Amino acid sequence: RPHKLWKSEYKWSYCYGALDVVDGESVFLQTPTVNLQWTEQFLLQIKKQFPGHEHIVVWDGAGFHPQCSSHERVPEGIYPVALPPYSPELNPIEKLWDLIQDHTSNRLWPTIERLDQVVAMHLNDWIADPIQVIRLVGNGWIRASANGSAAILNIKPF
Repeated sequence: RPHKLWKSEYKWSYCYGALDVVDGESVFLQTPTVNLQWTEQFLLQIKKQFPGHEHIVVWDGAGFHPQCSSHERVPEGIYPVALPPYSPELNPIEKLWDLIQDHTSNRLWPTIERLDQVVAMHLNDWIADPIQVIRLVGNGWIRASANGSAAILNIKPF
């Protein structure tokens, strides 16, 4: 039987993320927990980084994800779109989380802070290279939908 290092202690860290499927821009917020307050901070971070834009945020039905733009914690100009239950494959950012997990899972980290540093390092690579983001999510359903909407609105497709 193979022997591995193990530690029966758990600490958690979380990361909110958004990818712009048109321009390849990204926004991330690492947090110690997830709740409506942190979700609001993340949405405000999106607004701060891209002021003057309207934002459609696609996410699952987690309890800390408000489901409509009239929710008190959803800033003006942000429009949440809820995915059907049990459909992570429809969320473009899940592809990125899988890649981050390739570098961080099944390892014993000395501290949660060190793990957060490594995650931040990998996320910075994505922030710095919007073309890489487009390559990751550029051929999915959401980009096709954006192009379809462009045709309906009679604007240039992405």
